[in-house]
Amino acid sequence: MGEYLVWLLVTGLTMIALYACYGLLLSRLRQASFNRAMLLAIYAVSFLALPIYRLLDVPVVDDEPIRVIGVSTISKAAMETTRMWLHIAFWVYVVGAAVMLVRRVWSQITMMRLIAKGKRSERDGYVMVIVDDERLSPFSWRKYVVVSSRDCDEDLDMIVTHETSHLKARHWIDLIVADAVQIVQWFNPVAWMMRDELKDIHEFQADERVVSAGYDVRKYQLMLIGKVIGRKVCFAGNNLSHGKLKRRLSMMNVKPSGKYIRLRVLAFVPLVLALAVFANNPKSKIFCGHIVSTYNYHVFKTVEADSNNSDGPAVFIDGKRVDSEDLNQINPSDIKAITVRKDNNPAGEIYIETK
Repeated sequence: MGEYLVWLLVTGLTMIALYACYGLLLSRLRQASFNRAMLLAIYAVSFLALPIYRLLDVPVVDDEPIRVIGVSTISKAAMETTRMWLHIAFWVYVVGAAVMLVRRVWSQITMMRLIAKGKRSERDGYVMVIVDDERLSPFSWRKYVVVSSRDCDEDLDMIVTHETSHLKARHWIDLIVADAVQIVQWFNPVAWMMRDELKDIHEFQADERVVSAGYDVRKYQLMLIGKVIGRKVCFAGNNLSHGKLKRRLSMMNVKPSGKYIRLRVLAFVPLVLALAVFANNPKSKIFCGHIVSTYNYHVFKTVEADSNNSDGPAVFIDGKRVDSEDLNQINPSDIKAITVRKDNNPAGEIYIETK
């Protein structure tokens, strides 16, 4: 699981950097469809960051055999303490992820129960669900458009146009992806911010659809204001009253961004390259390798070293002691982690774990 902790760290840092670039260059522009694609791309690049960075790492060809040039003193107590905290951090993460998973599942169950209790009727490409709770804000999920009995008598056409646009764009799939990211990266505030941003973009797209359908903009804006006050929202679905209302109202009056403004996306290329350089920096690799080797420290507990050996450090490959000839035959690219200890053998012990 040490490798998983490293992957979480790399994924989280990449997501933070890319979303910061998005917020600086793209978030204020009126180009909802493009921004939606960019957020989904940030998810993809972040979760594939580790293999991407490894692909961008140019290996240095070196035929010179491995040489042990020194031994660092790492006490057994310090190693055990660090390993203990890494295990604590991992299990805290697991508990947090489990809580998030339960919350998301419960939100889905609550929403489906609400839909099951409503009066359903098949419409053109969707299912209208009418519920008794008049305080519930209209929302959509998959093939369902859920409204209260009160909303059936007030601006129903605009509501249906808005909600069916969510269904046609399959915004519910985006929400599943965002929820999955939140579960995995629950400790990362950017994961929460990106979900909110994605839902805002969904509303921008739906608002544009209503306006382009010919409805009066002022009347539609007044309807939105009326649906926000005192309404309950369904967390799992796309809600009519979701998002920062002021931002939604102002976005309707913003002129659509030109196509050439999308060239700003090119700024992400040097950013990804810079992140790859940082990730492939020797110090970064050593830090990540230290996390992995320390977390897997228990693998070496059963190895017994020869404490009478004073000729040099004892070297073990995958738990088996080797001599200098065997050491020189190792391909550096096959090494997964190296741990150096000096608590059992005065000359030191080197543990090499291969891939």
